[in-house]
Amino acid sequence: MSIHLDSVITRNEDIFTGQIDDELVMVSINSGSYFVLNSTALRIWELLDAPLSISEICDKLINEYDIDPHACQTEVVKFVEILEEKQIINLK
Repeated sequence: MSIHLDSVITRNEDIFTGQIDDELVMVSINSGSYFVLNSTALRIWELLDAPLSISEICDKLINEYDIDPHACQTEVVKFVEILEEKQIINLK
């Protein structure tokens, strides 16, 4: 699926998570794979408590961090591509 700013993201419910300090450890019950997210990626995961579009995620991050809007969109899209590839999220 092609990723756009209006793509809506939801968490994959087969992913279990646990926070250790500033990082989030994620385990896929389907594949047995695990992943670690840093504090910025953790914030994106927290925002996905409810389905959001990439543009909504970027709006929230821009309000919270001192980041250029275009750079934010570029980085969030790259991150979402990785999450989708690893089957951590679902796109609508």
